[in-house]
Amino acid sequence: MLEADIPPAQMLPHEDGERIAYYIDGEGDMEVLWCGGFSSEMTGEKASTIASWGIERGRRIVRFDYFGHGQSSGKFAEGTIGRWKEDAALVQEKLVRGRHIVVGSSMGGWISMMLALQHPERVAGLLLLAPAPNFTERLLWNGFSEEAKRICKEQGYLDLGNWEDGAEYLVTYRQIEEARAHLLPEGTLPIKCPVRIIHGMGDEVVPWQHSLEIVEQVESRDVAITLPKESDHRLSAPDDLLLIRQSLEDLVRVA
Repeated sequence: MLEADIPPAQMLPHEDGERIAYYIDGEGDMEVLWCGGFSSEMTGEKASTIASWGIERGRRIVRFDYFGHGQSSGKFAEGTIGRWKEDAALVQEKLVRGRHIVVGSSMGGWISMMLALQHPERVAGLLLLAPAPNFTERLLWNGFSEEAKRICKEQGYLDLGNWEDGAEYLVTYRQIEEARAHLLPEGTLPIKCPVRIIHGMGDEVVPWQHSLEIVEQVESRDVAITLPKESDHRLSAPDDLLLIRQSLEDLVRVA
């Protein structure tokens, strides 16, 4: 989407003076909350597809940009997993009216799972798209060479270049450290709502096998995973977007 085509967002004030940009699309029962990925924006293809689906199907879609992302205030390098989870929780509290489905993409999958654990009475279903729980430790820090770890500690950041959806950014040592307080346990997770997972087997960012572990971890007995063989981490090809729409229809039916 061209920048000129992006409509101005509404703003949700945070108690610290920052502002969270958001859109609300469509109206109707069974709301959907969108939680985007690391360094992504709510105007991306997957989020826009879900917004269009909501308008077509009579569903209310709430999407937002985390602190330092997209149209929200703040600097990305000053954000942390805890802050971005706090943003999602504030949007959930202030803008989502009842029981709802949470869609989480990549990092948003981690945040979505934290929301489901914190408010099981409100989250009626989860749709996880190439979910990346604990990625700061498991994929970033554990994947760094000893030299990269030294540089990250000494200068406070590491330039990772393109990591997701073509976005360029720096990962800070503070982000790595702060995230350790939010790591999901490796054992059973008391998530009991219906869960749907889509993870491309061509994903070179987050291994699809990680999603199989989520299937085993959650307590829900209504869990289904789809592994499109040729799809990459973006899950933005036409067939991937169709899968997302179909999975939402399925969750609305069972939630």
